[in-house]
Amino acid sequence: MISIKFAITLISLTILAVFAVAPASAASDAFATNITAGDPVYLGESGLDISNILKLGNKTLAWYSAGSSPATDTPAKIITLTDTELSNFYVDQARFGEHTGPWYAYNSDGGVITPELAFYVTDLSLGVGIYNYVSLTPINGKKLTEGSIIAMRIDSSYAPLFRRAYNDANLIDGREAFDFYAVNRSGKLNFTVFGVKGYANYNDAYAAALIGADGAGNENNITVLLNRASVPGINAYALTPENAKLTALSYEYYDEEDKILSSYFTPLTALHPSVADYYIYPYFNGIDTEGVFRLSSYKGLPPIWKAGYILDEKEVLGYKILTGEYEFYAEININGMKDNLGDIIGKTVSKTETLTVEKESVTITSDKATVIRNKGFSVKINGEPETAYIVWFTGVNGYNCNEVPAFIKDQEEVYPMSHLWAVNTQYKSGTKVADDMPHDVFSYEEPVYDYTGNYAVWAGTNADGIIDIGLMTNENTKDTTFKIRAQAVDDDIYNSDEILIGFILNPQLYDTVKVKVEKGTITVSASGDGSYYLGEEVTLSGTNTDSDEVFLFITGPNLPVAGGKIDDPKTSPKTKAESTMINVKTDDTWEYKWDTSGSILDAGTYSIYATSDFALKSGTNKTLSDVEYDTVSIVIKKPFVTATTSSSTVAKGDKLYIRGTAEGNPTQGV
Repeated sequence: MISIKFAITLISLTILAVFAVAPASAASDAFATNITAGDPVYLGESGLDISNILKLGNKTLAWYSAGSSPATDTPAKIITLTDTELSNFYVDQARFGEHTGPWYAYNSDGGVITPELAFYVTDLSLGVGIYNYVSLTPINGKKLTEGSIIAMRIDSSYAPLFRRAYNDANLIDGREAFDFYAVNRSGKLNFTVFGVKGYANYNDAYAAALIGADGAGNENNITVLLNRASVPGINAYALTPENAKLTALSYEYYDEEDKILSSYFTPLTALHPSVADYYIYPYFNGIDTEGVFRLSSYKGLPPIWKAGYILDEKEVLGYKILTGEYEFYAEININGMKDNLGDIIGKTVSKTETLTVEKESVTITSDKATVIRNKGFSVKINGEPETAYIVWFTGVNGYNCNEVPAFIKDQEEVYPMSHLWAVNTQYKSGTKVADDMPHDVFSYEEPVYDYTGNYAVWAGTNADGIIDIGLMTNENTKDTTFKIRAQAVDDDIYNSDEILIGFILNPQLYDTVKVKVEKGTITVSASGDGSYYLGEEVTLSGTNTDSDEVFLFITGPNLPVAGGKIDDPKTSPKTKAESTMINVKTDDTWEYKWDTSGSILDAGTYSIYATSDFALKSGTNKTLSDVEYDTVSIVIKKPFVTATTSSSTVAKGDKLYIRGTAEGNPTQGV
């Protein structure tokens, strides 16, 4: 019988001997201690038998510097062992820590020294990683919504250590003609059982052990109790928010009637990584899944836990969810490594990684509560990591498209919705996303168009559960308060042709934010004291926070009532192209230098208008009531020249002076 949750196997064997595997303890973590030539040995290991790699009577080991040749060069370090050390060898940090890599048996044969590869001294490395099992992204130190499925990885240098169990000195079930009965007539034989998980291969080992049994009917004399700790390995742990130390993780899937569809059980101890980046594999409905995962075309990671799920000892209460911060770490004490070296982070003990399990929620916030139109803003979705949300403007079905802010195009992990998607996406009873869209958002008649993506998008959060989405406005955006809603996607909807046509939204997981859009302002002023002679240059300047352009026109004596062009006052512009337009600078300022010398103006007082869009007092699509504007008054004076003589009569030969003034902006000379 095999009980997965307690990992205990009770096997009855039929031979005339007694065989037992002792339960694990700090002193009994012996594993693959028989070293053969070329095996790796790890700093801190003790109790190793290296007698097989040294010729009879030889006790010398040698290490060569990088680039040296053992066949011709002198060793950089030589160690002579005692007789005891040959069968109880300790890879001492003080002895070998600065000399990792290949060591050689410095064997002597008739006075000739022949270095032969003994073993590789290997440094220690141990870490753990927590991953999203679908996206393959690390989530160490992240926040995760309860029930999210995770994977766990052991990163270490220990895979060669576990492969060491397969060498001839440690292997039992691979030997031909192995006679278990003969070997054990006078007692028991201690050996290391190896295997991926330590379950299936136990039976293989004992089946092999039966080779050579006498077959005399002596078949009921041995009972062997095996548990997962019988074979030491890397032990990983999960600490709950209340510091309960878990040696296994488990969870189950239920159907709508709360019947168990499938169960997962993942032991975290006695792990035997076969590669440097080893993912822990679960048991699925009692079946070890490692082989299945490795042989299948599945591209994700093995799922080991639904975040936050815990189970009581006797399963009376059943599965519950415990939120808070969980800690994950691993340690190794094979052949006394940890006992000998102590807790060395990243070597005998991994760095502790954390994962915070939270209740599922979503929030949406705006970086600005009030936005001046023609400016941009953004909203932040804070929800479950790597999760899809639909984000859209609600309650704008009475507006035209150009009156509503729009999502910026080509944002990462933000995709525009189509009208088809919006029609098939219901967010509350009887209400679809399409019902909230501007009334002119799409047309299936010529000309065909679909602007839904400007006002509704699919957005995917990052590994932290966050995404920022940019939006824009312009001078036509309505000055009002807009509401933006974010709602979690539960599932996709496909038609019979497997084409995505909409989404099923979670009716409970949503949030909204309001953003107020206000009109900007525009100002205009004239340089100097506001009084100018015709021909002078006048600098008009100001600010505009409502649009990206400023439009100028002038009114006054003998000019068009609606307004005239600033550089051709007698002409009233009919279009933007005919008007005087100035681009607003990045800092919202603008400036225009008006050369009045070419203007046909009478002396008098004039009003100059600066507007946020093309408009005149009358006769255009937009008038002053439709735009933001400001005015400045100026006085235009006619230039003149005066002249007087120094005397009304002069005698021949006397000097005559003609003096005067020229007002305005005359050219030099008379």
